[in-house]
Amino acid sequence: VAGQPAAAATPTGLSLSRFTSHAAVVQLIERTRAEETVRRVLELERPGDLPDLVVQITLAPAGPGRRLFAIQDLRSDAALERRRRSFVANASHELKTPIAALIGLLDLIEELPKDAHADLLARAQRNAHALANMADDLLQLARAEDPDWRIRFEKVDVGAAVAEVCEELRARAEAKGLALCFEGPAAPLTLLSDHGAIQTVARNLISNAINYTAQGEVQVIVTKESAGASLTVRDTGPGIDPAILPQIFERFFRDDPAHSRASGGTGLGLAIVRNLLGRIGGRISVQSRPGEGSIFRVELPEQASRPLPGAGLAQFR
Repeated sequence: VAGQPAAAATPTGLSLSRFTSHAAVVQLIERTRAEETVRRVLELERPGDLPDLVVQITLAPAGPGRRLFAIQDLRSDAALERRRRSFVANASHELKTPIAALIGLLDLIEELPKDAHADLLARAQRNAHALANMADDLLQLARAEDPDWRIRFEKVDVGAAVAEVCEELRARAEAKGLALCFEGPAAPLTLLSDHGAIQTVARNLISNAINYTAQGEVQVIVTKESAGASLTVRDTGPGIDPAILPQIFERFFRDDPAHSRASGGTGLGLAIVRNLLGRIGGRISVQSRPGEGSIFRVELPEQASRPLPGAGLAQFR
């Protein structure tokens, strides 16, 4: 091997001598002619609880009696590919449910009497809305996770922006018999941020609070902070089990899938919130106990270009 002592560490954390003694690597070296250049991706098992390695190995001639042996650690790429496959599988499953229901309801129309058609069409419409919600949330999540997406810096009156979202969702809350209470600052509270992103964060948090609250109220509070502003959404819902609290920001996570689907939830709202906050320099904390409701508190920096410490991360209390 050209230019490397046997004890040198590889990108995998193993010494070169231990790495090249792995059976799969030895086999590759033995089967490659000295004048041949090859590049292979190998998944190498490791004993015990150590995670498997995914590496790209390049073998090439490096002069008389010498060969170049290059190692590229692909574990992060492999993990990304696994997450991509998982996301595609989950999205396909989530889309399949309302599509199957919609097809089934439409097929029934020809078989049932006309007086049952109105109910079937209403149920089909609900599933069509669920599909539209899922498509919208998938697009929002793709935008929030797109590395090429750049926020649109503008002066945003946070109180006014959140008040607009509350008015947009008020009818939904009232239809469930809930009070939607908004409390904002007396004077304009202006940040240099992205208006659409802030409203999307507020919309998802308030929608979740309405969806999971059966009775009582949802409080939305915007206040000025020394580092910028805060948005608090407090509900009187069932609360969240501490065992699942750290999972709620994962894509497609639902504590109660049947309830979430019935209320129009897609399981993507909090993932969108976390990703958007990472882009605009904000952070979020959650305080919840079973039977005591939940409190989601978002902190936003005065300027999105100067993110708060821990931007995009969630804290749990």
